[in-house]
Amino acid sequence: MARYRCPICREALQADITPVRCVNGHSFDRAKQGYLNLLPVQNKRSKSPGDSKEMVRARRDWLSLGYYQPIVSGVSQLLDGISANVLDAGCGEGYYTNALAPFCGAICGSDISKEAVLSASRQYPDIEFSVASNRDLPFENQQFSAVLSLFGFPVVEEFLRVLRPGGRIITVDPTRDHLIELKEALYSEVKPAAQSGLQGCTVECEVPIEFQMRIAQPGEVEKLLAMTPHYYRAPKDKLAALLDEPPKTISVSLVGRIWSGQL
Repeated sequence: MARYRCPICREALQADITPVRCVNGHSFDRAKQGYLNLLPVQNKRSKSPGDSKEMVRARRDWLSLGYYQPIVSGVSQLLDGISANVLDAGCGEGYYTNALAPFCGAICGSDISKEAVLSASRQYPDIEFSVASNRDLPFENQQFSAVLSLFGFPVVEEFLRVLRPGGRIITVDPTRDHLIELKEALYSEVKPAAQSGLQGCTVECEVPIEFQMRIAQPGEVEKLLAMTPHYYRAPKDKLAALLDEPPKTISVSLVGRIWSGQL
């Protein structure tokens, strides 16, 4: 079990009681699905931060098709030797958390989206999940051997705080050519991928994760798009044209990195 700390006063939480509480009397209920909501109202930047119910459902529907299994294989190789106790920070609906569990001594997940954590807890009841922000992780210091940020928003200072000495941060980010067939159909210009850098950290290893997906059913392309911002941002006429004649092959182009650093 992960060692939690109170998101209000930062004292240790006793998590084996209901409700969980700290020495200062701050208490938090454990949902019937098993997850902890450790995102206080005052720490929210909106009423329902993170992915909506619709986006969570779209991601779950796409990932259940198995096309992204090679990503799991790539990340499992990055975890080799540093997987004793892992935090999946920004775990979403828990697909990668669950898929990577066999490669870890222990793994837990956190996400700012309550809908995502609810879905994760329902699907994978044997894994600990919590609603939390990467900006203020509700975990005690120096307990994880690795922190994962897959397609996420890493917060270096917090990640390093919860890592054991010698622990590592693992990131997976898209390149410009990720889903390039879809982006070229939707936009007149495909922008470069955002530069991935963790201030104060050093890249120890950088591995490309690249493969081609042969889409079995045309309708599956919409499931893929629905879990990306392109589904909501692209011009409606171009989106309709793409869904009317979707590509049969789509490129996945990612880069996985192992980072080291210290506070």
